[in-house]
Amino acid sequence: MHTPMFSFIMPCYKRQFLGKAIESILAQTYDDFELVVVNDASPENLYEVVNSISDPRLRYEENITNLGGRDLVACWNHCLQFARGEYVILATDDDVIEPTFLEDAVRMIKKYPEVDLLRQGVRKIDPVGEPLEYELFPKEYLTSSEFAYFWGCCGLISCISNFIFRRKTLVSQGGFVPFPHAHYSDVATALAMSRKGVACVQAYYLGFRMSDVNLSNRGEWSLALDQMKASNMFMQWLTGHLESIGTDFYTQRAFYGFREQYRYMISNLIQKVPKTRLQNIFTAVTRSNYLYKKEKVKLLLNYLF
Repeated sequence: MHTPMFSFIMPCYKRQFLGKAIESILAQTYDDFELVVVNDASPENLYEVVNSISDPRLRYEENITNLGGRDLVACWNHCLQFARGEYVILATDDDVIEPTFLEDAVRMIKKYPEVDLLRQGVRKIDPVGEPLEYELFPKEYLTSSEFAYFWGCCGLISCISNFIFRRKTLVSQGGFVPFPHAHYSDVATALAMSRKGVACVQAYYLGFRMSDVNLSNRGEWSLALDQMKASNMFMQWLTGHLESIGTDFYTQRAFYGFREQYRYMISNLIQKVPKTRLQNIFTAVTRSNYLYKKEKVKLLLNYLF
């Protein structure tokens, strides 16, 4: 059986943009890849969409029960077992990629064969595909500490589908890093895979779709509480990761950059929680190890008044 260079694994639940997502992958100018679409026990007829597309590189799998609704990262790691390629991309059922996504990735792999992680540039798009936001490009090659600094301090758009992981390394480290609702799992997984450096393609090859069906855009207060918990888990994980790669200018600045992102994240999340859950908010804020005392007081006062 032929082993492809790349495997796209696509856990899917929503039909709305699925066809466009599949078509953008199959339109690649480099064709040594497979696309594995995994139906996560969706109530929508996803098979009809996949079956309407005839392409030998396309495979279809179905989960017996829904995994992503209970544990999104567990679903990602379940899908990882279907990949056969040397490199793997965790695709989504609503984002789109440019036709030369893989072609330029191959060029970077040849130039930096030692890296386990490649990164493509990202732009946010609206439901009809119009651009909303562009990120800054990092330089073409980043060390692990430089990558942490750039993400923590320079405003990279956080998503998962723009990363290309060496599959064996990803599997050997336990797969995608689990946090509740996959909040910060993309960041932690990429940082963990960056120990041999990161090769960055300086082009906007991923369209990260913003719509009201995204998990991250749901406004339930229980989700906000879980994301606050995940934010604390990530900061604890990050502290250990930065210590393990060595203290230097970049890792020190990275920590403070991520801490500022954390403070901003918490301040937004608590506003989504009703006042009837004051005890939950009080506990989450006062027990945080990553907020200064004055910040805790200010956050609680803003929440109450």
